[in-house]
Amino acid sequence: MQSSFAIAAFGAPLACAVIYLGFDDLPLGFLFGIALYFLSIVFCVWSVFRYKPIYDRWVMQHGNDPDKWPDAPTPK
Repeated sequence: MQSSFAIAAFGAPLACAVIYLGFDDLPLGFLFGIALYFLSIVFCVWSVFRYKPIYDRWVMQHGNDPDKWPDAPTPK
């Protein structure tokens, strides 16, 4: 859901801006691919900033040796 919203929110205006600037001779699929490429970079950077503190906290509490990690909780 969020990724489709990001494509609609950023991909279409970027393609329209490129067409407005006079690059309309390029294939629209190519321009849309460029927009998706930049969106994927933004998503990767965002996910690193979001999940790195969680990972760092886990390593500080349990270490990075998998043999010393706690067992998974049993389902109810």
